[in-house]
Amino acid sequence: MKTSSANCYPGYFILRLNKEAARAPEGLISLSQMKTPLTASSTTHCQEQSLLFQDLGSRIVTADFSGGTLSSDGGVLLLRQVDAGLGVTASLAQCFGDQRHPVFVDHSVQQLLAQRIYGLALGYEDLND
Repeated sequence: MKTSSANCYPGYFILRLNKEAARAPEGLISLSQMKTPLTASSTTHCQEQSLLFQDLGSRIVTADFSGGTLSSDGGVLLLRQVDAGLGVTASLAQCFGDQRHPVFVDHSVQQLLAQRIYGLALGYEDLND
């Protein structure tokens, strides 16, 4: 499946994501409505109170937010699932010609694009962090 050049511009993917968000259950916000901070870091107001969930067999399930400084990169898993569902990086990869010799290729163009896009979404401008 070849993507037309009209589908290879950023605004096209934002429109697709907004349409998907409109069809999704409550909780998803279209990109135009999202308010993002100007910096990658912001302070959070954590609650010290633990959350209790329904037991899982003989195990008690709780959420405790006293972990201190932790990574927030777990959101990339959700981003990967959304990308897999919408096929954003797959469509973008088709906009590039890969002139590399297949014997020497370890990562596809789609994988390289996904790494770059996910890194930018996580706030790593140069992917050196």
